[in-house]
Amino acid sequence: MGQVAVRSVDITIDSRFATVLVAVRGDLDGATFVAALSDWFDRRPLAAGLDRLYDLTAFTGMVRPEDLRGLAARLPEGALTPQALTVIATRDRFFPVWVRMLHLLAPGRLYLVEPTLSAAWATLSIRQEMRLRDAQRRRAALEGP
Repeated sequence: MGQVAVRSVDITIDSRFATVLVAVRGDLDGATFVAALSDWFDRRPLAAGLDRLYDLTAFTGMVRPEDLRGLAARLPEGALTPQALTVIATRDRFFPVWVRMLHLLAPGRLYLVEPTLSAAWATLSIRQEMRLRDAQRRRAALEGP
């Protein structure tokens, strides 16, 4: 008896990091991925401005540029949070090329790629801490001595 391939897009909010976690597994096509993500954000529009962590380490499918353009058209990425962060965990050595295109589709986000999920969480945590410290310094400078 053969194994059944698991294909899924699981999307949750990690409240500790105020981050949307998107785990994609299996041989999904881009249209299925985009539909799942778009439907989830349609029901939670305020979550579109949160940081995101994509776990693509078990993803074996293909997302095409036209799939991403369709997603960018449906999500209000750039307008909501100009400093939003997206960290992508993937073993795909060509993914950094995709990151350049993602920035063009959603220029309000900073995109980073890590080879493992644990490295992606570490990067997200460090970047969020840096952003918090920068905001505290700016606030202190505005308030003055």
